[in-house]
Amino acid sequence: MLLCAAPAGCYSVVGRGLQSGRMGLVGSRLLRLYSSPPGLDDDTFGEDTIYALSTSSPPSALAIVRLSGPDSIPTLQKLTSPSFKVPPPRKMSLAKLFHPKSKVPLDEGMAVIFKGPKSFTGEDVVELHIHGSRGVVDGVIEAVSDSGLRAAERGEFTSRAFQNDKLSLLEVESLHSLLTSQTSTQRVLALSTSSKVVAIYDSWRDVLIKAMSHTEAIIDFSSDSDNTDLQEPELIYGGVLDSVKNLRKTMERHLEDGYKGELITNGVKVCLTGLPNAGKSSIINILAERDVSIVSSTPGTTRDVVTVQLDLGGVLCLVSDTAGLREGDDVDEVETEGVKRALRVREEADVVVEVVGLDRIEEGGDGKEGDDVDLKVFNKADLRDTEGNFDGGISISCVSGEGVDELISKLTKVVKDRVGNVGAGAGAGTEARAGENASEGSDDVIITKRRHREHVETAWEALCRFEVLALEGEAAVDLASEELRVASVEIGRIVGRVDVEDVLDSLFNDFCVGK
Repeated sequence: MLLCAAPAGCYSVVGRGLQSGRMGLVGSRLLRLYSSPPGLDDDTFGEDTIYALSTSSPPSALAIVRLSGPDSIPTLQKLTSPSFKVPPPRKMSLAKLFHPKSKVPLDEGMAVIFKGPKSFTGEDVVELHIHGSRGVVDGVIEAVSDSGLRAAERGEFTSRAFQNDKLSLLEVESLHSLLTSQTSTQRVLALSTSSKVVAIYDSWRDVLIKAMSHTEAIIDFSSDSDNTDLQEPELIYGGVLDSVKNLRKTMERHLEDGYKGELITNGVKVCLTGLPNAGKSSIINILAERDVSIVSSTPGTTRDVVTVQLDLGGVLCLVSDTAGLREGDDVDEVETEGVKRALRVREEADVVVEVVGLDRIEEGGDGKEGDDVDLKVFNKADLRDTEGNFDGGISISCVSGEGVDELISKLTKVVKDRVGNVGAGAGAGTEARAGENASEGSDDVIITKRRHREHVETAWEALCRFEVLALEGEAAVDLASEELRVASVEIGRIVGRVDVEDVLDSLFNDFCVGK
């Protein structure tokens, strides 16, 4: 699997200089938190062999029990007959499984081994491919446990892959996004933002480290020199200033991507807004293909926000039906609160769909400024005797179904235009090789989470300050070097090159037990 292979030179969050013994993070408080059950010390953790069911819960046609650690292969030998020969790595072999103590037969399945470090976790790994009935699965799990292995905790297989330099932090996040993807666009984004994007961020960090090395050399050199020419920024920084400026512009371009990565990952927020009885609830029921919102001829039926998840053109959308926007003496306290929530949802929406009932078209829209409206829908076409010009909107009838297909088509187009064409940009090699001269024409989405954006923004701000300090010549070279260090650390935190324990704590606990 592509995501299991980290790029050359990838190293763990603590760096190779802090590694000792079997693992680089054996002494980490974080790993004790999510990987070791109570009572296990650091040395015991290093010796642990873990197991878990890596497929869905029974019943199923097949199931996979995964083992990882130094006792994986010996455990396989315990579960099989004395005549069983351990297969070569990555070769399936027929395996009749027995309980190691009672010798009761468990199943006849397949076994495959992956010798460390050429495995997902970097350790010896065994996978038992067995039948997926509850009796078989429970029996094999019990036998593995009785062999002295420990049940894995959530995300522990992936955490070991991270510890052993098999995955970077960003690749771990991409793997998690792939495992939780609900739409084709999320899947494509997760696959395209693994090792490729790691290479891009690493190229940025390389530029910053080279620039920082240059400025630190200038600091050391200037203390032994009386050369007044070193007051000129161009003479002090040479080509470093240009490379940093180019990198800052590249970061700026990615920050101005319209939040496409976050929208694909978290879902595009679509708000249905309009006057009461315009047909918003009917439309969301049609889009969801089920009754999620109450439909009534009584104005003000919808009091709260009703949200459903939809797949529109491969894009995850969070479509919200909101209370009709109106004021007056007949609007009670509950409906007033509903209107406030509707306005808040509209303010936070990525796509606004205004619904106007053709039976009340003379009343106009919802009374708000329409600059934020992305699509205007004229509902209840079945109540109109004649056709007319609807100001660029579309006419539909939730009763007869007229125009519904066009509504879905246009809404899908609006949503897809909002997130762009994922994966259509230049490849990783272009930007990674270019380094400071990264391609300005790339449409690649490399910022997929809020955390990534915050780190890039902080790095960009540091480079802006660096450029200002660079104009002051030798007098501010030490401060300028510090800004380069700040930027380098921020980019390093994205891929896990520096301390990111708070991120790992949350991330690995979101994984399933078998991953």
